[in-house]
Amino acid sequence: MNRYYAGDTCVIFELGGRIDPLINDKVLYLYRIFKNNESLLPVVTDIVPSYKSLAFHFDSFCDNIEDSADEIEKEINRLLPLYEWGSEKTQEKKIIIPVVYDGVDLERISRIRNISVKRIVEIHSSGEYRVAMIGFKPYFPYLLGLDPLLAVPRLESPRKLVPAGSVAIGGEQTGIYPEDSPGGWNIIGKCSVEILKEINPGDIINFKEVSNL
Repeated sequence: MNRYYAGDTCVIFELGGRIDPLINDKVLYLYRIFKNNESLLPVVTDIVPSYKSLAFHFDSFCDNIEDSADEIEKEINRLLPLYEWGSEKTQEKKIIIPVVYDGVDLERISRIRNISVKRIVEIHSSGEYRVAMIGFKPYFPYLLGLDPLLAVPRLESPRKLVPAGSVAIGGEQTGIYPEDSPGGWNIIGKCSVEILKEINPGDIINFKEVSNL
């Protein structure tokens, strides 16, 4: 485990060096435990999970960030040996997201992967995805679980505008743009952005093909 600072009031504990479901599961295991630990308040103002690390944001008036980080590290080292794969399953919330699969990049993905657009939709909508983290933009879910058949590189030149609600693929990941923004992922469909406000790290997402929203 690596520990480093991002600014004066944020300490990050990194559990691994790659995107890996097991590492992410450990991160979310720790996240849930620390998120419910009231003894950290008011010293810690926020805890943010990512694919492979956990960031603790401290109150700017805290005079002993180093000591508090030492205590958190000790607790992480105590908790990790207690972790069991699948132990977080009971904590998962399942969310079904209706999607209109009419994205501008479907034909491009079809050519790259040599599969039909219909098959792309079937594969994507039949998968089960875990919210590994939320970032880039507020409410943007990064989802693990994409079938390798649909993995395609990001665009060489990102678009200046990707519409809010766009469901997209970037490399081995899939995600949803919560607002109009620049972006380089391959757009395969669209959904309602309101449902994104209900999503938290660790939730399970299933996409359902619909003809309209």
